[in-house]
Amino acid sequence: MLSFVQPAYIPKDSSNQDAAHRMINAMLGQTYASQLSPVCGYLSTSKLGARDLSPAERTKWGYGILDGSTKNHPLRMPADLNQWLEVWTRIKAA
Repeated sequence: MLSFVQPAYIPKDSSNQDAAHRMINAMLGQTYASQLSPVCGYLSTSKLGARDLSPAERTKWGYGILDGSTKNHPLRMPADLNQWLEVWTRIKAA
């Protein structure tokens, strides 16, 4: 099973931090999180995402990754992340 984590960053000089926080909170809330798997096939990292799913649905969507019942092989970050990001930025800009 392939899974991912999508962090949300709010720049410290953001002109609308309150709206950014509301958006992040909405994405972690019950309404959005509970529909993410059935509608898009993605896992929600919010505990509310699987709360109303049946055991069969949790298995189908791979929520066992959150409780350890699904084996997980995480990808490792590069040893020199700063250099990796610099090179990747150059590739994307080319």
